[in-house]
Amino acid sequence: MKKCLIAALILSAGALLAVDAARVDISANEGMTFEKSGKNGTSATGAGWLKAQGKAGFTTNKNATDEWSVMEFSFTPDKDGAVVIELRGQWAKNTEDRNFVLFDNIVIEGIDLSNAGFEEKDVEGKPAGWSRGKNSKAEVVGDAKTGEGAIKVNHDNAVGRSINVEGGKTYLFRADIKKAQAK
Repeated sequence: MKKCLIAALILSAGALLAVDAARVDISANEGMTFEKSGKNGTSATGAGWLKAQGKAGFTTNKNATDEWSVMEFSFTPDKDGAVVIELRGQWAKNTEDRNFVLFDNIVIEGIDLSNAGFEEKDVEGKPAGWSRGKNSKAEVVGDAKTGEGAIKVNHDNAVGRSINVEGGKTYLFRADIKKAQAK
């Protein structure tokens, strides 16, 4: 009986680790620091693993559901410089639990962000203006909040881009997010 109960608890815990959370990582060269604040159910926390890479930054998370919702946070860098924004899903210990999420309509107040709705693709079909790893499975899909495209990402299949920021200026990030449907 005890063994069955323990097995059931382990399986339940594994199911809880399969997360459908949208995640945005903000990073910069070490030496830049950020004030950060999550809004409307979005958390913003430090990203200690970046220090080992010689970088500074933070990560944000918000649970994604079957309906579109808004992910929102603000950040204020302490100095001018380039910041990398990466759109991804939440990490989980088991790679099969790293579920895909959708992002659409990215807005960073004070930044002119081209292709923020993922309507434009380059000649290889990748989202124009956004970078992704060589083997990334991140893709533009038709399940968009508005327009014709949204980006489908998970922890290991992210997209990103660099933006220039001004020290002391607060930037508000907003995006529509949704859990991606399994194929």
